[in-house]
Amino acid sequence: MSFDLILQAFEKGKEGKGNREKALNFLSGFSCSQPDEFGYFTVSHSDGFEIEVAAKGLLNEEQAYSGAAFFLHGLSDETVAFIYDLAEYSGFVILNLQAGEGEPVVILPKGINKNDLPKEDYFLENMQAEIHSGIELGFLLRDGMDRWQAYREQILSGP
Repeated sequence: MSFDLILQAFEKGKEGKGNREKALNFLSGFSCSQPDEFGYFTVSHSDGFEIEVAAKGLLNEEQAYSGAAFFLHGLSDETVAFIYDLAEYSGFVILNLQAGEGEPVVILPKGINKNDLPKEDYFLENMQAEIHSGIELGFLLRDGMDRWQAYREQILSGP
């Protein structure tokens, strides 16, 4: 059970391609496990948090690098900065799957053209914010993370 964020590239309303070169350059500054065949790896931070990441196609140039997923169990300042920076360098929109009323909330990092988003209603109606830093992303995510952690504890502790 995790708090999930999806990062996705869009271009002219369709799935786009992320910037693999910038993403790999950014990731080279972190302690990461070797991605498995499905693109799953972990990133360790100096604050003790480990992040589970899926980024199929990041290392395999025969596959498109069009998105990533984060499976979070908590948030730290380093975690949200990392997520924001990977999204910005890759050219990805951030979709918060836990925040909307059944639909993801769309968060646009700096440099994303909102005209590239699909025209489906939930992309237009649920656009929460254009952000410019990990600090701003953390501000948007913390309340949802707190609610998710309370729900998780309720489920795990039983009736």
